[in-house]
Amino acid sequence: MIKGLSTDQAPPFSVPIRFFLTLPIFAIAIALIILYYPSEILFNRYTNISIAVVHLFTIGILSMAIMGALQQMLPVMAGISIKNPLQKAMIIHITLILGVALFAIGFIFELKVPKHIASLFLLISYMTFFISLFSLYKVSFLTPTIKAMRFFVPLGVVAILLGITLLLSYDSGFLNSIQPMFLNSHIMFAFFGFAFTLIVGLSFQMIPMFYVSADYTQLIQDHFIKLLFISIILASIYFSKIPFLLLINIYAYATLKRFETRRRKLFEPTLLFWKLSMFSLVLGSLVWIMSDYIDDIRVSSAMFIIFGFGFLYSLIHALIYKIVPFLSWFHLSTLILKELPPNIKEFISDKSIMKNWYFYVSSYILFLSSFFMHELLNIAALVFIISEIIFFINLIKAYQKYTKFKNAT
Repeated sequence: MIKGLSTDQAPPFSVPIRFFLTLPIFAIAIALIILYYPSEILFNRYTNISIAVVHLFTIGILSMAIMGALQQMLPVMAGISIKNPLQKAMIIHITLILGVALFAIGFIFELKVPKHIASLFLLISYMTFFISLFSLYKVSFLTPTIKAMRFFVPLGVVAILLGITLLLSYDSGFLNSIQPMFLNSHIMFAFFGFAFTLIVGLSFQMIPMFYVSADYTQLIQDHFIKLLFISIILASIYFSKIPFLLLINIYAYATLKRFETRRRKLFEPTLLFWKLSMFSLVLGSLVWIMSDYIDDIRVSSAMFIIFGFGFLYSLIHALIYKIVPFLSWFHLSTLILKELPPNIKEFISDKSIMKNWYFYVSSYILFLSSFFMHELLNIAALVFIISEIIFFINLIKAYQKYTKFKNAT
């Protein structure tokens, strides 16, 4: 499992865990907003409330997970040194929280000043994060994961700059004539450039490592990210989404194939989150194609639920449920302890993960069903809150177990 990993440059475990523990809090905030506002407002992507919800997810959950994971995994996977990791993690984490909170407040209460302050905090957070990744371009030993991350950085920078531009122009209207193009580009670069590119890159190493599966084919490892990069640009500029949709379905099929052919056939509850994620990716691509032929404002909201909660957040659960126990064990293994540390499975039990899974998949099904039966929306939000409380408790318990053994050195 630790083949090719470096312990020399690994920052303290407190660096990523602060980000991971923040995710369920923002997820619960989203659910509370859903409970408060009527479906007519929530299902319209152009309302201020919908914009706030979307960005509580993309910034408060998605970016939070990515930033937390990479600050820990890059030094471990690539031996990259991040100077002053604790100080940088604190700056990135605090400014990201303030940025997304002020963003949501600005849109929910229609206040201009919080939006502008949010843009400053978000710019500080993202730029501090991306600058810390420049060492990626000095690595001589290029794995498929490192190659993917080299594409992830410029795609992410473009996504953030487009987002800040849209945020600052929202009330002034100076982008009115070209706003649809800017918005489409921002969505493509953020959801699929910033998030999907990284997910593909990490899966090249993490799926074979954690699930004892075969590697992705050499063709996919060598060329997939380049083709994805080109297709994202085409989809964002020329609205040509067919090449992109073809690629994401190839990735979903290849990933599911890895799980079918894995050498260790033991039950893995995180596989349920992975499979839900991949099936949602396929479903989302089908709905995206159908959106060209269905004139219904709810379709874009359905796509957000499928791509956001079905694909991305489900996958984040799967990754974090693997990363947190692994890093807990990984850091303890470098210490001289009075007693043997728990094995990886003991930090978060399969039973605890399954409890989270049942509530999570139930909330997802209810959210999708609410587009046809609006009264299910509040039930979905309540079930989702329970799911996220379980997620938070599982992570807290894992960190407490880590801290207990670390303090016993």
